[in-house]
Amino acid sequence: MDAPVPILPTKIFVPRRRNDLLTRPRLIDALHELLDYKLIIIAAPAGYGKTSLVVDFAHHTEWPFCWYALDTLDREPVRFLSHLIASITMQFPLFGKRSRAVLQNMAQGELSLDTMVSAVIQDMFETINEHFVIVLDDYHLVEESEPIAYFINRLVQDSDENCHVILTSRTLIALPDLPLMVARSQVGGLGAEDLAFTPQEVQALFQQTLHQPIPESLAYELTRLSEGWITGLLLSSQIADVGILDRLRRGRIASVGLYDFLATQVLERQPAELRDFLLRSSLLEEFDAVECREVIGEALGVQADWNALVGTVLRANLFLTPVGEGRVWYRYHHLFADFLRQRLLAERPEEAEKLIARLNERYRQQRAWERIYLLYRRLGRVVDTRSLLEEIGTELLVDGKVVILKEWLEALPETSLHESPSLLSLKGSVLVMRGDIQEGLTWLERALCALHPEHARTKRIDALIRCSTARRAIGDYSGALKDIDEALTLTEGEPGLRKLMGVALYNKGMIFYHQGLIKDARLLVIQSLSSFDPIADASYIAFASMQLGTISVALGDYVEAEQSFTRAVNYWLSVGDTTRLANVLNNLGDLKRQVGDFEGALNALEKAVEYARQSGYLRMEAYALASIGDLYRDLGVWRSAQEAYQRSNTLVGRLGDRFLSTYLQLNLATVFDLQGMTTQARPLLEQAWKMARESGSAYEQNLCRLEQGRFELFNGRSAEAVQLLQQALDFFEAEGHVLEAMRARYYQLLARWRLLPDDPTLHSEILNLLSRLMGQDAPPVVLSLIRETRPLLELLAEDERLATSINELILRLERFDLQLNTLRRRLRRQATAVPFAGPQLVIQTLGKIQIKLNDRLLTIGDWQTQSARDLFLYLLTRPEGVTRESVGAVFWQDCSPHELHLRFKNTLYRLRRAVGREVVLFRDGIYQFNTELDYEYDVEQFFREIYHAERSEDARQRILHYQNALRYYQGPYLPDLNETWVLIERQRLFNAYAGVLLKLGSLYLEQGDTQGALSCAQQLLQEDPCFEEAHRLAMQAYAAMGNRAAVVRQYDYCRRVLSEELNTAPSLQTQSLFEALTR
Repeated sequence: MDAPVPILPTKIFVPRRRNDLLTRPRLIDALHELLDYKLIIIAAPAGYGKTSLVVDFAHHTEWPFCWYALDTLDREPVRFLSHLIASITMQFPLFGKRSRAVLQNMAQGELSLDTMVSAVIQDMFETINEHFVIVLDDYHLVEESEPIAYFINRLVQDSDENCHVILTSRTLIALPDLPLMVARSQVGGLGAEDLAFTPQEVQALFQQTLHQPIPESLAYELTRLSEGWITGLLLSSQIADVGILDRLRRGRIASVGLYDFLATQVLERQPAELRDFLLRSSLLEEFDAVECREVIGEALGVQADWNALVGTVLRANLFLTPVGEGRVWYRYHHLFADFLRQRLLAERPEEAEKLIARLNERYRQQRAWERIYLLYRRLGRVVDTRSLLEEIGTELLVDGKVVILKEWLEALPETSLHESPSLLSLKGSVLVMRGDIQEGLTWLERALCALHPEHARTKRIDALIRCSTARRAIGDYSGALKDIDEALTLTEGEPGLRKLMGVALYNKGMIFYHQGLIKDARLLVIQSLSSFDPIADASYIAFASMQLGTISVALGDYVEAEQSFTRAVNYWLSVGDTTRLANVLNNLGDLKRQVGDFEGALNALEKAVEYARQSGYLRMEAYALASIGDLYRDLGVWRSAQEAYQRSNTLVGRLGDRFLSTYLQLNLATVFDLQGMTTQARPLLEQAWKMARESGSAYEQNLCRLEQGRFELFNGRSAEAVQLLQQALDFFEAEGHVLEAMRARYYQLLARWRLLPDDPTLHSEILNLLSRLMGQDAPPVVLSLIRETRPLLELLAEDERLATSINELILRLERFDLQLNTLRRRLRRQATAVPFAGPQLVIQTLGKIQIKLNDRLLTIGDWQTQSARDLFLYLLTRPEGVTRESVGAVFWQDCSPHELHLRFKNTLYRLRRAVGREVVLFRDGIYQFNTELDYEYDVEQFFREIYHAERSEDARQRILHYQNALRYYQGPYLPDLNETWVLIERQRLFNAYAGVLLKLGSLYLEQGDTQGALSCAQQLLQEDPCFEEAHRLAMQAYAAMGNRAAVVRQYDYCRRVLSEELNTAPSLQTQSLFEALTR
């Protein structure tokens, strides 16, 4: 996957070490010591050799270095993060897949730094298994960026111990938590006094640079005058004539600026041809001979031996650094480059203009918009930057690069924005896409006022479509239609505007969809698809296909819906656009819910939430959470559905999405009512009605009638329910809303029956509907409808004419719910966005005996006798099942067959009374625990984690599963019981627990976590001091720590405890290990 912005490779290569670079052993040694810290700060004024030192160090150590040379343009967070990820990937090719995906999506929405830093750290943890260094060179150039400071602050503190960050800076660094990091001994560094050259180093410098020694007295005098300032020393040493001391005295004492020094002592001393080359090449970010020929040669019409010129600059040590691998590029030291650019622009403006024009031309051919933007920004060309954004802003929006566009717009002066209607429109669109819809609409309206169709038809159409989208989001459907109709009018008779016409058509279709006019909406979206070019407009086709799928779901055409969603998914997967994937996966998840693929639905919706969060797409996160609420409601877990709706509602409060807000109020009212919380439900219904009336949407108003009718039916006001439900039914049937129409008819017939139970015509209608509900074509979500109305159906079943059909329907629901128990267990493990409801039956036997049914702790009063509870626990140990006689042999050995029969029946009866009849199954003389129930048993969970650990090939995953297993093992099995069958199981579980500790300890040792390994050994020895394997593990841990004395103490303790407790000596294996570790 490409980075959200183009990567400049020369910024992320570790610079080559120049042959003339002086190695300073004292500083190299100091940096080796500093690598014990997470953060190393090298802070000193310009010209003290910070970069050269770190480059030299990188070539004197085997540690992997990830380099990033910063400039002022890197203050933009997306650009910074793109290059940082690329820098790490340069050293660790497996790194970056997760990080790039997260950043790519954030570049299309809201930039979440917390999500971004978590993704980078997780990426590091999964792909980098050695210590490494990240170098951010010239950090002072980006320190004003609060997002970057926050990111580095979190990265240093939260990354694993193998990540070390070096910051070089001209200024003291002020990260948010720097004092805390210092207190935790996470920070070390070097300052100007450390970097200043000593007299001995000055002598070595001149010997290496000029190949001639200088006396010690001169070295001391140079050190005193330069104060160890390496740039002054280097500049002086590169001018191989007399008068070094005089120049330094003039430069330091008279406080001559660095640029003056560079002008008089460097540039003006070069031959004319070389001076021309230095000035002209300063506009190039990086260059080689080919680049110089194609830019400088073509722009100015000059011919030169470019290879020779580059070679001359290198040999003259004029601050040129080779970078890159393979094709070698060169870059000036940024101080020298800034100086040269200023001289070029001041002295040769015409040449500068030609060079800039040539660079612009090359970048346009490459569609390297960011490089053009960076060129303009570096040169301070506000007007050119504004024109560029006017030209490419819409393209950036379509490509989803919202964060980048936002940053570029914000970098412009406010006056530039207000002078350009196109930029006003872009600014409004960015605000809308980031969730600030009302503010965005204000900017869009300003743009419309300034855009007249006779002068700017295309731009006005763009602005109208954007305005319409914003109005639709806040529920202003009449305003949205007015804008979109004007846009369509402007496209009439204009063949060159077919794409814009297609965009307008599917946007109008979505307005109709939200108004409930889905048949008309479908026709418009299909018409829009025919307006796009299959190749050039692939992204627009994907959008329209997704909208067509959404409409097809509402019409009950699930085949067309899945085909449409699949087209959209395939396209957005191919371009890596996970922001749009979040959108289509939400729709696909809802489709799967409606066809009964609940596991597939949750999988799609979980991905939708994850992608939305990665990209900061709050609106789609809210929609996906609402869809999870719908799924949980269908599965009868109303408390979890309530939580999902409430989480979504919290986000909607920040977005102003009126349609979703109305939908959530209605569904929250329903789940409150289903849980018996009627007083909480009614205000929500009233709020939903208020918003639906304000929007003017017939669809939203009839959704309100549907849920209000259901509410009145369940609360004894059947007459009011009938009237509301009939209105809703008429609308939904007329517009083709299949599911809504079915629900309205179902509720309405129940309400009419409550009013006229003896109406024979009504009986016939009910039987017809029940027949349809039990038919092959009935959607699976019908069963949730039956579950929610079961109390009313059981009343209805008292009517003999309806009893057979209703009882069959209820039996079908019970069979479905039994199948759901297994599904619920799988969904519970899968659900992360909103936790799935806890299991109905929770059994804890490790550490204590505790059994909960529907969140209620069962007491001995529920069991009536302890033997009933103990029989239940015994059945759990025998998943294959038991006979009555085998139970008698364990519990009632002295009973006669007749007594056994009675005792067993009574105990089994009490057991079933306590936890439910379906808990114990009886087949062919065998009694067994029903594993199809919705339950959780700590022993099973313990062994499940061990199973996963032993089958994992990844050490970190094995550690994770073993750690999870230990969380389930809270202590001895059934600690209050001491029957034989309990003792056997207790020992089996302890052996498994001991095995987990030993294996986990060994894995810790392999990973270098000696303290973790020692903790495992000590935990096991607390349980059994005679456990030799634990003693051996402890000795190995101490040995890995280099603590030979502790190895001896551990062996002595092992020998003593074995002698005292078992009257034996350590095994040969233990003795041999001790000898090997202490040899």
